[in-house]
Amino acid sequence: MRKILVTTLGISLLSLLSIWGNPVPIKGSWDKSGPRSIIQVPAPPTASIEGGELAICLTDALSDLMITVTDSNGSVVYQEVVSGKSGYTLMIPLSSGSYTLTLEHREYGVLFGEFIVE
Repeated sequence: MRKILVTTLGISLLSLLSIWGNPVPIKGSWDKSGPRSIIQVPAPPTASIEGGELAICLTDALSDLMITVTDSNGSVVYQEVVSGKSGYTLMIPLSSGSYTLTLEHREYGVLFGEFIVE
């Protein structure tokens, strides 16, 4: 009975690791500036690497977010404007290599991060 419990717990923990992936460190400015900035700013999107895919998750509902992924040569390998509800996750399959992620919103600013897909 103990072996089954330990095995089940181990499998559960491993499955959680694959769900969360490796987070992409994101830098930049995400706020609403101006004289009437009392509007609540949505939380910035998060990004992680899950296997060979880049996962971008919208923490809060967001519209008109420009997502751009460039490779180490500066070539755009993915670009799209997305809108989604809280919890929306976009999966972008990528080959092995080094990439830069740019998340741009006309009202809240620009975020960017560098990551490697192995």
